[in-house]
Amino acid sequence: MLKSSLLKSISVLLGFIIIFSVFTSAVASPIEGIGEIEIETSLKDADRNFYYGLVAGRLKSSFPTTLIDNGFGEKEICLFPPEYAGCYIDENNTLHIVLTKTADYMTTISEYQEIMGINDDEIIYDVADFSLSRLYEIQRTLEKVMFEFEMSTIVINEFTNKVDISINKTREKDVLEFLNTQFDDFDEKCITFSDPIEIRFTADNTADLLPETDTTATPQNQNILIIGIVIIAIIIATTGILIIKKKQK
Repeated sequence: MLKSSLLKSISVLLGFIIIFSVFTSAVASPIEGIGEIEIETSLKDADRNFYYGLVAGRLKSSFPTTLIDNGFGEKEICLFPPEYAGCYIDENNTLHIVLTKTADYMTTISEYQEIMGINDDEIIYDVADFSLSRLYEIQRTLEKVMFEFEMSTIVINEFTNKVDISINKTREKDVLEFLNTQFDDFDEKCITFSDPIEIRFTADNTADLLPETDTTATPQNQNILIIGIVIIAIIIATTGILIIKKKQK
């Protein structure tokens, strides 16, 4: 009787792990494999934000990727087309797709609509100065000297079409001079500066602050954490069952 109850409990919990892991993988990885998902237009009325998230994910997943060595090891990057400047969902849950000023406007929109599989008149196409590939190139260049120039964060803002840098004001000029030596056509308008975010560096956590090791928000790590929590729950549950059964005897 004890073994039977224990096996049933473990089976239920294992089933929960499998279902929960599949669900969290789908939610945590909206870009991967999105091109294979049927995006129902009726979903827009039910959850407009989620619907446009799927649409944007399908577009982004169509862009090829490659591996580069940026000094910290190999990193997979997306090869955004030169006319693509990003996308975002505004406060009204409307999708904006941003194109550069040099884009063939009508041709690009037609191509993107075909990729997304919808012809939605509510999607807004904005125009910006800098391609997303250029902004990421600048970000990767700055990551190599992040500690040298005491930068707290280097973030791509697709809404403003800029690279946001948290840094002490006394080092802003140094960063601009550095970027001018790295890019022949560097335009300072693609950069915004903000006050530094306080980060305490210690011997134990300095390595964890390197750009390529900051992977706490990735779907893989989220799933590992969730599975770990569920495994602990199994141990606690089975222990509890054994204790209860012993007391009943």
